[in-house]
Amino acid sequence: MNRIHLAFAIIPIDTQTVHKYRALKMTYSIKARESIDFFSFLAISLLLISPLDALSALQFTDRTTESGLSTTHSNVYRTWDVAVGDINGDGVNDLYAMDHAQGPNQTLQSYLFLSSSNMSLTNITSTMVTKGGGQAALFTDLDADGDLDLMTSSNDGVGVVLSNDGNGKYSWFNSDFPDARYHFDGREIARGDIEGDGDLDTIVGSHGHDMTIFVNDGNNVYTKQAFDNILLRGDDLSVTLQIMADFDNDGDTDIVSQRMSAWISGWGSRPTTVDLWLNDGSGKFRWVSDTHGLMDGTEEAPLVIGDFDNDADLDIVQLQVDSKGGIRFFENDGQAHFTENAAQRGFTGNGPTGITWWAKASVGDLDNDGDLDIINNGREVYVNDGTGHFTKERLSVTYNGIVTRVADMDDDGDLDVVGARIHWEANGDGYYIYRNDTNDKRWLIVKVDAGPKNPYGVGAKIKVFSGAKLLGYREMTNSSTMHLPLEAHFGLGGCACSNVRVEVTFPDGSSKTVDAVDIGQKIKVNANGSITSKLFTDGFEP
Repeated sequence: MNRIHLAFAIIPIDTQTVHKYRALKMTYSIKARESIDFFSFLAISLLLISPLDALSALQFTDRTTESGLSTTHSNVYRTWDVAVGDINGDGVNDLYAMDHAQGPNQTLQSYLFLSSSNMSLTNITSTMVTKGGGQAALFTDLDADGDLDLMTSSNDGVGVVLSNDGNGKYSWFNSDFPDARYHFDGREIARGDIEGDGDLDTIVGSHGHDMTIFVNDGNNVYTKQAFDNILLRGDDLSVTLQIMADFDNDGDTDIVSQRMSAWISGWGSRPTTVDLWLNDGSGKFRWVSDTHGLMDGTEEAPLVIGDFDNDADLDIVQLQVDSKGGIRFFENDGQAHFTENAAQRGFTGNGPTGITWWAKASVGDLDNDGDLDIINNGREVYVNDGTGHFTKERLSVTYNGIVTRVADMDDDGDLDVVGARIHWEANGDGYYIYRNDTNDKRWLIVKVDAGPKNPYGVGAKIKVFSGAKLLGYREMTNSSTMHLPLEAHFGLGGCACSNVRVEVTFPDGSSKTVDAVDIGQKIKVNANGSITSKLFTDGFEP
């Protein structure tokens, strides 16, 4: 250990100091309004000249065994996907862990768990009419009754659609959804309001053929339709990993997806664009990748979206290994014109390790410092410094993951990590859950009720301000590609504030502003103008 490194060992550096270091590393200056003690200043100064690239503030503890998530599998099953959300209305996010059987005639082996504030999981799989299985799982409100139903899909034709009774007990969805019983075919599932009529429709992608739409008639009766506006129709390519969101900020729902070859030779010779379809407001989509800067994509890799540079629009990231071209970071100008600038964002030479094909990544403010980080493979975190520049860090945890989800699984206000292991590794065939121990009590969670057709506010846009400063922007999405709970988490560790202003734009364009919202709590903003506050508090002390 050299002298500079020894200084790190003897000077105590708390989480807040690390957050300040990250911001200072980019600017090399301390603003007059910052106030830190001498030893913290000395530590930061040493860090700025140190050959060490990053000091991690991330602290996670493996709770897989202690939580009760450990599962056993026979050799015909493969752990595949995870869905997260509050299925029984107690305020704590629960978990569905889904296996992928080797074919439609296999007995399905998946698990449903209720979670608690101490991250103890209770297995309630026996209450399900079927365990379900496939390649994609999504908690979503199909019948707009205010609880989370469950959809699974699979190219093997074993997908199911299940209805929640409000207490987390699942039965067959009624005949108003086609192919609900072991015939739901496809890959990833995305939900959003396609036609702007206030209800949520469903899009399913698949290997080998185009996306399929299930259109909601307004009474939660769904009609299966072909997606006629796809560029790839008739080709031997396929579209999946789709997410529905408003990329051009015009108030309607657009679609982004990953293009890939489908079980064919010549994989690398095929076009690998990021496909973007912009909605004209009536549910008619226009493919714009060639004119909007998205042709420089990579072959199938985890796809995530979010406002990574805090300018109130949605950027797109593909997490590919360096040997196949590396990470792509597509920066949005606010009108869905994108610039690929992974190099400027710190991604060059820092691609993920291990599996990327079939893998799913996630985003969230893992260190509660006010910006969106990216996590892949269950343990590789791209930590955002607040300006949209990323440093790769590796969590000291047990398992590699093929699927990674982030959610507050113990109701303490920070984001934990849960997912499916890589089933072909020596310690694979199972699931994992890591408790986030970095909570500094500075956070806010916002839920949205957009009315009787959309009780979870899918498509709503949430901004959080301190004075005139934008602290964060989120759009409520519902997709198995990047499955987040239907609540918006904001880390506020970078703000010396005890309350904030919350602005919600509902999918119909109406808005609601809530002033002086105390941080360290969960609130719900309702379309009728009412606010449900202090749904939860974890002892925040300003």
